[in-house]
Amino acid sequence: MAYARSLAAAQLTRWGLDELVFATEITVSKLVTNACWLTWTLRPSSGTPLSASTTAW
Repeated sequence: MAYARSLAAAQLTRWGLDELVFATEITVSKLVTNACWLTWTLRPSSGTPLSASTTAW
């Protein structure tokens, strides 16, 4: 989650949108948390772990 927040913050800074960093970090945290929760909830019952990755554009 920290990695996703830092990517978003760095991009906003490059764009000169520093005033949006805090709100964006909160939003990214919520999105990542929800994605992780949903992934855990929908995981196969076989016990096979799911993996996730992030891609920086």
